[in-house]
Amino acid sequence: MASKNVWKFLVTALALMMVSIASVNAVTTEVNNRLATITAVELDGVDILDEPARLVEFSGNTIPLRVQFRADKFQAGTEVLEDVRVKAWISGGRENSAVSERFDLLKDKSYNKNLVVPVPTDLKDNEKDIQYVLNVVIESRNRGEIASVREKITVRRESYKLEILDV
Repeated sequence: MASKNVWKFLVTALALMMVSIASVNAVTTEVNNRLATITAVELDGVDILDEPARLVEFSGNTIPLRVQFRADKFQAGTEVLEDVRVKAWISGGRENSAVSERFDLLKDKSYNKNLVVPVPTDLKDNEKDIQYVLNVVIESRNRGEIASVREKITVRRESYKLEILDV
């Protein structure tokens, strides 16, 4: 009876180890397949890659977003990547998103793209602060996702805001 328990334990441990190794390999492959590096994401002039926890925005505002990136991880023989765009959205819905025009990326060049992202307005009356996720993705029509960043932001409802809902 004890030998059956030992075998069950060993088989379970081996299976868990194989699953964790496969997971690590999948993450490494995903990172290595990226074709660009996002070097800065600025909201209102603050680089949220350097100071992610300090960002607070007010519900209903729009925020200027500047994405700085470098096309530095192309495969040998590839000099240009066509039909690339930058997308940014705040978790919650399509109304909280912005997309750049399509453009071509040249190897070993740096780029800046400016977007204006609307901040969610669907805060409930009893909620003062809500955590959202700002997603920034650089994607190509042919290659899919080239680079991405996800950072938490806090959205705060303004304390004293008068809105006339009906007359």
